[in-house]
Amino acid sequence: MFFSLICFLSVIFLAFSNGANDNFKGVATLYGSGTTHFKTALRWANATTFLGSICALVFANALLIKFTAKGIIPDALILNPHFAIAMALSAASTVMIASQFGFPISTTHSLIGAMLGGGIVAFPSELQWGRLTSTFLIPLLLGPLISAILALMLYPLIHFLSRSIGLKKENCLCIGRNIISVIPKGLNPEIAISQFSYDLPTLTLGTKVSCVEKYQGSLMGVSMSGTLNTLHFLSSGLVSFTRGINDTPKIAAILLMGAAFPKGIAIMAVASGICLGGFLKSKKVGETLAHKITTLSEGQGFTANLITSMLVLLATLKGLPLSTTHVSCGALFGIGAVTKKAQWKHVFLITLGWIVTLPLSLCLSAFFFWGLSLY
Repeated sequence: MFFSLICFLSVIFLAFSNGANDNFKGVATLYGSGTTHFKTALRWANATTFLGSICALVFANALLIKFTAKGIIPDALILNPHFAIAMALSAASTVMIASQFGFPISTTHSLIGAMLGGGIVAFPSELQWGRLTSTFLIPLLLGPLISAILALMLYPLIHFLSRSIGLKKENCLCIGRNIISVIPKGLNPEIAISQFSYDLPTLTLGTKVSCVEKYQGSLMGVSMSGTLNTLHFLSSGLVSFTRGINDTPKIAAILLMGAAFPKGIAIMAVASGICLGGFLKSKKVGETLAHKITTLSEGQGFTANLITSMLVLLATLKGLPLSTTHVSCGALFGIGAVTKKAQWKHVFLITLGWIVTLPLSLCLSAFFFWGLSLY
């Protein structure tokens, strides 16, 4: 009973960490393109992610089975509660460390590293490396590459089609006022402001802070700007929904391994933990995805979301463990490469974080499993 409780709390910690790092990924383009504010985007992300998490009960059985590690590690280790606890704690710690620094990393990578760490300590000669590579590593490596290639191909096509139907960009001209005060030495500041203030007009054109790129034009009497906003919201919601379906069973599988919780309870507990982490700790990763990879317009954000949601949904239905993080970032990398607005310094740092994820989680898992095995 004691180890069942520890396992449950460890998995909730992992779900919380996943929400902190992953929940904003689906709606980062909404915030980054200026389509909506951070809080509105976050509420939309949490609502659609939770819905996707619940739907995992029906649509993600294949992933739920795969992430119990059956066929990768010996059954005796799968049934060991120490292994389940070590796996959850190491993956959660890895993801939370990345979240604190604003790095979007893959929970899937963390889980695989955690799976290997305990396996190497307990049964190093019985790990099924070939099955691990074909089942997990190859899909994870191909995910960001495929999404980047699709972005490179699809965005120019969508851009061409939008111009063909008369959809054009427009920029706002921001006009405001700026008070400049001259305060002579020794004069009371309050008096000085009233006596020596100059109310001057200011102009701001196209700045990142005060101006947002919009679209003009209509199709069959329907405003294209409003339509694109709606499609952008729906595509962001679809990314969050598919992420919920994709990530929830991977985390819930640990409860099925270590503590024999019913599937429904495991899914609901993980879904709640993911949403709580998203509400409380997703700001830093959200800023990275929205503003530090590339600048985005609404159309570019819609394209990235469409690619991400379709790839992740297809992978989930086929039981392939793609990383939503890798796919969504890959799409943003591709968009940034096409528009020549990618901030390659941040792209490099994010990629470096991906490289570190698996070995860090592996080492933590080996340490936790070794420590728990002493009791």
